[in-house]
Amino acid sequence: MASTRARSLSLVLLSVIVAVILVQVTLYQLVGADWFKKVYDSVSVRSNNEASKYSSVGYYKKALHHPKTTDDLWVLVSRDYIVRRLGYLDLRDIENVTIRLITMQDKRKAPPVALYINIHYNTMWKRPHCVPTQWDYGAIGRGYDNYENYLLKTGLLFQTQYESVSHITVSTNKNCSSEIGIIPIQTIKPKKYDYNFGVCLHKGIGTDFKPKVLLDYVKMHLAVGAEIIIIYIQTGAEGVYDILLPYINKGTVEVLDWKLEPNITNGGSHHYGQTGVLAECLWRNIYRVKYLGMNDADEFFIPLKHKTISELMSDIDTPQVSKTPAATFGFPNFMMKGNETLPKVSKALQSGTCPQLRNGPIAIYYTRSKGCVLRGRAVQKVVFRPVAIYLPWVHCQIKFRSWEYIEEYKLPEDTGLSYHFRSHWKKYKPCSVPEYHTTVIEKYIKILTGCDI
Repeated sequence: MASTRARSLSLVLLSVIVAVILVQVTLYQLVGADWFKKVYDSVSVRSNNEASKYSSVGYYKKALHHPKTTDDLWVLVSRDYIVRRLGYLDLRDIENVTIRLITMQDKRKAPPVALYINIHYNTMWKRPHCVPTQWDYGAIGRGYDNYENYLLKTGLLFQTQYESVSHITVSTNKNCSSEIGIIPIQTIKPKKYDYNFGVCLHKGIGTDFKPKVLLDYVKMHLAVGAEIIIIYIQTGAEGVYDILLPYINKGTVEVLDWKLEPNITNGGSHHYGQTGVLAECLWRNIYRVKYLGMNDADEFFIPLKHKTISELMSDIDTPQVSKTPAATFGFPNFMMKGNETLPKVSKALQSGTCPQLRNGPIAIYYTRSKGCVLRGRAVQKVVFRPVAIYLPWVHCQIKFRSWEYIEEYKLPEDTGLSYHFRSHWKKYKPCSVPEYHTTVIEKYIKILTGCDI
């Protein structure tokens, strides 16, 4: 009797399960996969607030924009080893698909522990997939930073492993148990560029930032044709956002939070982990910006024969100049020296014909009209082609797609230069070549001030 009841109960349960499956299949057929997926996702997302925040479609576009908390920016494996909360699904080469992560490790400690990535999907039919990672490039042992970038990557992924990816988590366990954090994914695949030329200030801005310097940096690069300017800030430098808000609202400036600092690390890092800023600015802008310059706040990419950098690039980035496209474009360093104000600026200040020049200290690029060219890879500044690069450095690339691109095109000195206005050149390097006068900056005075002088 008991066994009969048990069999009956089993049949009832089986019937219920079959009925539920039939209802799901019917709904799927009647209303379509998209609606069904949305219903499922809405239920699953409500059960996990963190997943809801970080894995929503398109979240990566604003993932790091100010204002963000430290938790929004970093996943802590330990105080020695932290992971940026944005991953990259690299579809540039469909035969070599990987996911990459930017991580920062304290170089004073042991090498970072092995990490595993658990790939999660936005469909109920696929279970998470745990994969090991390897260093795409180990510690970038350059500069004075205590924290250095390790660019991580998975092995090659099959289409079934990366299709419909929602987000990833990281773990120190081979089976991806004890998952840490939820990391949104930016998919990198061929598309039309949003911008032709942009610049990235290549290290984080701290509390000692100078508003005037940043404003002048933005104005000059807009004058030479930058369509987007990207700046990273630390805690205490929020004033940068307020100062640049008019440009942010126009969409020509992005201020991103970096916040690699002692509340999550083992103390400070000289340039706040500069190698990580460089890597992230490049990866975020692959297929977004065609030509991406990286430099400091007292450096400016200046075209000598063209009005804008975009016009310059259109002339040199051609099969007639180089049969194989270049991954980087090296701009020789032009050290601006002395204290001779540009002639037109000096005349306007004396005559009062340009009141805008009298509104506070004049920009540093008006105050010098003499300099000399520093040659060599160690001092040049670079405009990168992000689609060709895996890892950038201040003066060159570290790893690039060598099977499709040549490493570098060096600009002739009469074509384009990186004007460098360091305030203490006397303590830096003497000119090894003759100094000469230049007034190239004068052609931008009207754009910068509105004065036709």
